Amino acid sequence: AESPARMEMQNHHAAPRLKQTPLTELVNYMDAQTYTTMRLQGPDPTKPSQLRAQGAQDAWGNVWQELERCPPPDIQHRKKLEVGLHKYFQSASMSMSHDGPLLSSISQSSVEQYHK
Repeated sequence: AESPARMEMQNHHAAPRLKQTPLTELVNYMDAQTYTTMRLQGPDPTKPSQLRAQGAQDAWGNVWQELERCPPPDIQHRKKLEVGLHKYFQSASMSMSHDGPLLSSISQSSVEQYHK
């Protein structure tokens, strides 16, 4: 059986897309203006913390291209490598897409709830 990453690659000829934390899961931690702006326009290109998840996708794409370029000496180990790398980059993408927007836009009300 082929790895999910390889099957998607064969279908799309590109690195599999990494999942990101949905913005709707962050709404309670962001001020309304920032949330609305990010929902309508996407991440602010002037705020690197908001672009980190895309950086994970770009890095994964570069790794994927190298894997495709180099023939595997051992198919079984290559599949394990692909799955492991995909899990690593997926985890990074989820973490950065969750934490990045919060770093630049934590709402005052969400901070106040932790002050006693």
